[in-house]
Amino acid sequence: MDLSYVTYKGEKHPLNINFYAIKHFQKTSGKPVYMMQDFTEDEEILLFHALEAGYHEIGKEMPFKLEDMEWVLNDCKKEFEKAVVEAFPPPEETKSGGDSKKK
Repeated sequence: MDLSYVTYKGEKHPLNINFYAIKHFQKTSGKPVYMMQDFTEDEEILLFHALEAGYHEIGKEMPFKLEDMEWVLNDCKKEFEKAVVEAFPPPEETKSGGDSKKK
């Protein structure tokens, strides 16, 4: 996945929702990413690990702690939500013609 960026206090921060972020979300939260709930600590956990992955990608040390994520999300919730949707696009609806149905 390409890097996304979120803005906090006027500065852009790299975000990468990749294997690392998902794995560490699951380890920290104790649940699979598909059970993540909006407006909960789940978002803070995924954001934290996605920022870790983003900063790793650009070779810099991440300036945040997990407890900072509540404040970071206050500034960048829409950007973060967009990045999550891009990382986990909804499944495409299957189109079936009249001939493709099993009889």
